[in-house]
Amino acid sequence: MKDKKRLTNKELKQSIWRNQEKIVDNLFDINQWENYQSEKDNNIPSDQMYNKVKTEINKDTIAQFDKRDKKYKIYSLIKYSAAACLMLFFSWVFYQQLNHKTIKNTDLSANYSLPVTNEDIWITQVNTTQEIKWIYLPDSSRVKLYPSSEISYPEVFSAINRDIRLSGKAYFNVKKDASRPFRVWSDYTKTTALGTSFTIDAFPNKQNTTVTLHTGKIVIKSVKEDSKFDEIYMSEKGEKLIFNSATHHLSHINPTSINKNNQIENVSEEYASAVVKMDKISLPEAVNVLSRLYKTKIVIENKSLDHITYTGSVDTRTENLEDALEVICLINNLEWRRTQNGIYHIYKNKNHQN
Repeated sequence: MKDKKRLTNKELKQSIWRNQEKIVDNLFDINQWENYQSEKDNNIPSDQMYNKVKTEINKDTIAQFDKRDKKYKIYSLIKYSAAACLMLFFSWVFYQQLNHKTIKNTDLSANYSLPVTNEDIWITQVNTTQEIKWIYLPDSSRVKLYPSSEISYPEVFSAINRDIRLSGKAYFNVKKDASRPFRVWSDYTKTTALGTSFTIDAFPNKQNTTVTLHTGKIVIKSVKEDSKFDEIYMSEKGEKLIFNSATHHLSHINPTSINKNNQIENVSEEYASAVVKMDKISLPEAVNVLSRLYKTKIVIENKSLDHITYTGSVDTRTENLEDALEVICLINNLEWRRTQNGIYHIYKNKNHQN
């Protein structure tokens, strides 16, 4: 008898599934398939499955909506915040344009006596508020600009002076710079300082122009030919000048009287370090006094300067010789220099304008 070949399980499975259609047909006919009723059909929890699936779908949908809503709220917040920032920015720019503008040099030189060059770029600051406005100038000097007032100044000060145009009222706290006088021009006056503080009240609609000294020393000069007055030198705290443009009347209010009896040549060595006052003495006399006070030789290079007179005071306790020379030269448009041998020379100023 011929032995039958024994199939492995794997081979048996492969053989069955190669003939799966025939096997199924042999086991069940078509009517049995169609009439078959599973006994377990009724036990399938279809409603529970439906509700479970629906719940999970709803959860996922709600989560998506929440996420989308959150993104929309963040986007809306960013959008409205950006719009608000833009509005604030443009409002600030508009405000600055009203209070800070560049003016043409030709306008300044045509309307005022202020000397300008074509290369200068001038900036105007206007105080349209009812409060004090502080302004910092290019040289770090400070200006307290009063309401309804305006000042104009170069974007960069020149190498020989610092010019300011004022219309209205302002307080100036000037940074000291001996090589560049600080000059404030109004309709009728030019006030020159080195390092000091003072207030000018020069509104166009007022007849009086008032200059008040707080600290330091200043020189005031007329800028109108029809109302010209001599240079006024102020060195006392509280000293004031009032000029009336209608009557051309000039009032010089000095808290301490300066008289000729207090000239330095009458001051003894005992008071050599005190405050020394001079009243309309000649330049050679003033130079002689300074030479004796500071024990230093001073030379006037040009004899044509001998006619110049000087009125002022020197406090040897707080001022050195160069400070005193700077004031005298500033008032009279002169220059000074110190040579290697320690001698000081005074000569004509060829750079500064009147």
